[in-house]
Amino acid sequence: MNELKLYSFDYIFQLSTALDLVDKQLYWHHPKVAYISYLIGKEKGLKQKEIQNLVFAALVHDIGIFSLKEKRDIIKFDIQGDEKHAFIGSNILEINKKLSQLDDIVRYHHHDWDNGDGKFHNGDIVSELANILYIADRIEILMNKKEKPEKQVTKLESMLRNSYKHKFNPELRNAVFEVIHFEKFYKYINSFKIYNILSNKFNTSDNLIGTEGIINISRLFAYALDFRVKYTHAHSNLVAGLAHKIADKLDYSNKKKINLYIAGLLHDIGKFYIPPEILNKKNELNNKEFNAVKLHPWYTMIILNKVDGFNDISNWASFHHERLDGSGYPFLKDAKNIPEESLLIGVCEIFGTLNEDRSYREKKNKDEITGIMSDMKEHNKLPGKFVDIILDNIDEFMNYTEKVKIKMEKNYKYCTDLE
Repeated sequence: MNELKLYSFDYIFQLSTALDLVDKQLYWHHPKVAYISYLIGKEKGLKQKEIQNLVFAALVHDIGIFSLKEKRDIIKFDIQGDEKHAFIGSNILEINKKLSQLDDIVRYHHHDWDNGDGKFHNGDIVSELANILYIADRIEILMNKKEKPEKQVTKLESMLRNSYKHKFNPELRNAVFEVIHFEKFYKYINSFKIYNILSNKFNTSDNLIGTEGIINISRLFAYALDFRVKYTHAHSNLVAGLAHKIADKLDYSNKKKINLYIAGLLHDIGKFYIPPEILNKKNELNNKEFNAVKLHPWYTMIILNKVDGFNDISNWASFHHERLDGSGYPFLKDAKNIPEESLLIGVCEIFGTLNEDRSYREKKNKDEITGIMSDMKEHNKLPGKFVDIILDNIDEFMNYTEKVKIKMEKNYKYCTDLE
């Protein structure tokens, strides 16, 4: 079996674009902040590894934002004090051990310099990289998307000059002022060439990752997505695990099992497009809200199609709401056009959802789940091949579901309980 390998930068970059889907005002915010951070870090003379950590942290710096209100609040330049989302994002990175080197940079990316007192916070040393990320983030926020970047340099200088000592380390001022005068700053800041510039620097042989690395990064974004709504804190990890269990009982190849697991982790990544306020709504969704929800698999496909080597994973994840009789959404595929693996993930998604509380209902019991899934099989919605495996082993699958939910609840509380 040839193990799938990806560049870690490339994979994080493509998934990070999902973080900005929920608000058009912040479209491509993360890639732009990563580019500005890169330019400042390079001008400051940081080591290559420091620049890499800075750029990777920039690509996920707002991963702890869970509401549309929080997303829109960060558009204001003058954010007072440390932001809750920075600490949540840091905790999410911390529980994902392979990416924990980024957590302190993210944790303090809104931490004021405070005339030097901001070098420390509750006994922690605040990294210079966090302050660079803070500056890069604020520069991107300040820029008017409707005005040419080169015409905004004077305004940027003025706003930044008034913020040194209070918000930003004065030792970074010269490097920052040099950067905002660079032609490569204002020429490319609103261009998709940002990806090409950064990928040429960080898609290197030592940044190639295999199965373990791909799963770790996938799980990071699954946490960030599912933790936005407390009822779904286990959902993507649960679907991934259930898919792997069914694949194991069917003696699928190890490669297919792994790819199904990754597809399960990422099947809902397009939900970053949906404001959590809709997902948390207790009353029935109106037509506009329901149509927005139904689009999330389409966004999943847009995001995953950008990842090299993910053709199968993208399709399996994106078609999880399609049904055998053509009644699914949003692609309206029928039995002839739905990959078997998508149907497997769809069955796992339904079983997982029925076992979880939602804002509008409590989880279903074993008899209710058996009845609902049997009915969907009988009415040609779901294939009996997969439904029967779950129903014939329902106690095993329900026990597994509870174990995953307990584990994920601990992670959710650790990341979100900041008292």
